[in-house]
Amino acid sequence: CSICYRMRLEETARKAAEMRCAYFASTLTLSPKKNSTTINRCGFEIQELSPLQYLPSDFKKNNGFLRSIALCNTYNLYRQTYCGCIYSNPAASKPSIAISD
Repeated sequence: CSICYRMRLEETARKAAEMRCAYFASTLTLSPKKNSTTINRCGFEIQELSPLQYLPSDFKKNNGFLRSIALCNTYNLYRQTYCGCIYSNPAASKPSIAISD
């Protein structure tokens, strides 16, 4: 969701600024389940509040997702099966949400 995208991109920009980088970017656009237009829009919005430039991407183009799987297999890299949010983690218990009138 865009709240999660924003949170992750804000932290990425913060860390990039701490490391004195000129740009910040994200690999979130690799997933075919994530909307790269929304991710990139969030990145540009954060750029307006940051001394850094946002580097837009859409890594799923040109079979990027399949290529990432092959590289992870080749180099025995850990591949997380969810975005990192508690709501998408199949092993985590889901927090209940109370709705009041």
